[in-house]
Amino acid sequence: MKNVSQKKSCKLELEIILIFIFLATITTAQTKISTIDGAYVERTTHNCANLTECDSAKVAEETHFFKITETSIKDGDVIAFDIPGFNDFVSENKRSLKNVVLKIDDVELEEFPAYLESTDTDVVRFKFVTHKLSKEDRKSLYKLSGTSTKKVMLGIKFDETNIIYYNESACLYFHEIKTWGSFGWVLIVFFFGFFALLVLTNNTMLKDSLDDVLDKEGKVPCYSFSKSQFAFWTFIVISSFIYIWGFTDDIQSINTTALILLGITTATISTSNLITKSSNADSKAASYAKFRDANDTSKSNFFKDILSDKNGMSIQRLQAVAFNIIFGIAFFKEVIIDYTMPEFSNTQLMLLGLSNGTYAFLKKSENK
Repeated sequence: MKNVSQKKSCKLELEIILIFIFLATITTAQTKISTIDGAYVERTTHNCANLTECDSAKVAEETHFFKITETSIKDGDVIAFDIPGFNDFVSENKRSLKNVVLKIDDVELEEFPAYLESTDTDVVRFKFVTHKLSKEDRKSLYKLSGTSTKKVMLGIKFDETNIIYYNESACLYFHEIKTWGSFGWVLIVFFFGFFALLVLTNNTMLKDSLDDVLDKEGKVPCYSFSKSQFAFWTFIVISSFIYIWGFTDDIQSINTTALILLGITTATISTSNLITKSSNADSKAASYAKFRDANDTSKSNFFKDILSDKNGMSIQRLQAVAFNIIFGIAFFKEVIIDYTMPEFSNTQLMLLGLSNGTYAFLKKSENK
């Protein structure tokens, strides 16, 4: 009898354990959603022949459905997710649809409320309307990889610990980026053409100036390193500003790094001019920097000019040119890819400043 009683007790304990496991399984299923079965785009079109007819309230609307991988999400489209158990999750956990947030990559778009057209299905929808985007979210979306069409991952956030993404990427299209981005490129090309025209038609834009004595002797100036560097960074910063503005609508992209770089080049050209003027005050025969015979066009070489002093090519000029080119490429690369002007570290800025300072310090000995 004792053995029978023990067996019944063990059986009862086992049943209780199984019940607890079953309840725990149900609870887990009710408190967490782990997958999205499908995602698609709903696009509504109006069947009307003219604008007057479209303005009528009686115009018939037709909804088209596209797989998320077959089209680009545009302004006015509805993004729909088929999520198994969504209705049970919301009702049993007493969740509000206001807490369900659409995520595009890592950007949470609370501007687009979730809604259900029918409680009989587990399809949750978000209407993507660009004019409802906040300024911060708009900038974040604009800065995602891609130009007017962004390759993104779509997801849903239920709470801080329950975020799921659909396992296929989607395309997000911004008409305004295509329009203003193209206009931005036109502005950059126009600015570059205008800048090049000034350089070609004005002999002193990038070249050293000559005093009256040298002019009468038929000399022509060489290209100036300090002026060329100033023009180089001016073009990069202005072009970057236009590019970012065109593709992100951000007119506050100028940062501290850009200002410091312009400041370094301004200080270099100012110091160079002061040193050269001081040298010319001591000797009328001294040139503003370097010059060549007007008829000797074979010596007209931009890189040779900016790398050379009166004794030939100098290592300090080569170092300064190399660092400017490297930092210029790094600057523009981040602008093109991330739509933002980079933040150089203090060490990087000091390196460029030291290189330019060395050039300016040795400039004095070049003019003796």
